[in-house]
Amino acid sequence: MEPYITVTAHYITDSWQLKTRVLCTAVMPERHTAVHITDRLSKIISEWGMQVFCTDHDNASNMNLAMELCEMFPHDLGCTGHTLQLAVKAGLVLPEVVKAVDAARRVVSHFRHSSLASCALKQRQEQLGVKSNKLQTDCPVRWNSTFVMLQRLFEQRIAVQSVLADEAVT
Repeated sequence: MEPYITVTAHYITDSWQLKTRVLCTAVMPERHTAVHITDRLSKIISEWGMQVFCTDHDNASNMNLAMELCEMFPHDLGCTGHTLQLAVKAGLVLPEVVKAVDAARRVVSHFRHSSLASCALKQRQEQLGVKSNKLQTDCPVRWNSTFVMLQRLFEQRIAVQSVLADEAVT
């Protein structure tokens, strides 16, 4: 598989519509050092005859340095999605958060593996007039799935608490 570099333009039309266009996807066999990236990006931008206001890139150190080196790029932003991913992952390893998420996983697992508890939850949801949404398990490497699991558990907390308090079920 060959390594590539892609340059994408994002712009707003006169009618305030966001548009996105891929300007170039080029093979980049050389090492992805900041100098090589800067050279390649400068050539691509020059070929298009564009003035760049701001760049958005991943947070890799070679990309950060490339943006510092290239005078054609007056402003740059690290990728918001990547920055959010890093921030959330840092938060998810805090001892208090680990403890809370593990407890949530155990509760969800109980309802996912016990048909008695699962049926009782469905009945309790109907009795309480709560949406009969199933509890979701998470995939720990995908932080947003942990968010969805916690969000669903919070949404269903009254029905879940009611079932867990019922000694005939638990």
